[in-house]
Amino acid sequence: MVDNTLLHPHVRQLKKYIDEHLCEEELSVNTAMYHCNLTNKNIPGRFRQEIGQTPGSYIRCARIEQAKQLLIQAEKCKIADIAFQIGYGSHEAFTRAFKKATGYAPCEYAAAFRDGRGRA
Repeated sequence: MVDNTLLHPHVRQLKKYIDEHLCEEELSVNTAMYHCNLTNKNIPGRFRQEIGQTPGSYIRCARIEQAKQLLIQAEKCKIADIAFQIGYGSHEAFTRAFKKATGYAPCEYAAAFRDGRGRA
């Protein structure tokens, strides 16, 4: 976990915007930078240096982590609902991203946790 108070002000601002708008489908690095009035092309590199991943990767990873929690908590695996809830435009795009990040399809991941085989 990164201490936000130690971040460069522009990195902190960009991270805060991303965290607050993570579930919006239209969130992208460009829209986040635009809404933060950041035009310096070095900001994504500085973000990577201070956070440990690019802003785009940070968005994807944060969405997948949020999806994991929702899948574990859900009684039934409603992929489309979870996909839209965390900012994906389709359940297919979410399923591909989730499987690429975790090695499991979302329903397989949820089932593994319900059976006691999974780990966060």
